[in-house]
Amino acid sequence: MVKIKDLMDIEEILLKLDTLYRYEYSMDELIKSVKYMKEVGEITSLFFTVQMEYVQTYNKEPLEYQKFLMDGEVDLDISKYISFINSVKKMVKEKDIIELIDKINERHN
Repeated sequence: MVKIKDLMDIEEILLKLDTLYRYEYSMDELIKSVKYMKEVGEITSLFFTVQMEYVQTYNKEPLEYQKFLMDGEVDLDISKYISFINSVKKMVKEKDIIELIDKINERHN
């Protein structure tokens, strides 16, 4: 089980890594990167889409609903995402990305 916040952090890491290191990835790493960004992105996109639908349906601010969604957990094994991120961490030079990776590792290892 994983919180949506963790998925958002994983997505942020994957996007930053892809932007900075896409052309340093092996073909296998590139395939995993694209696949994992798509998988995580579908979930985080649903998170934002359903909030917009909530506002349109109920004409209310989504803050309470957003908190409800953020506090809930998703039944998803994120070990493959974390494993991939850790496998390419050796390329990373940016302190902010390293700190975000370390934060995810602390919460899930």
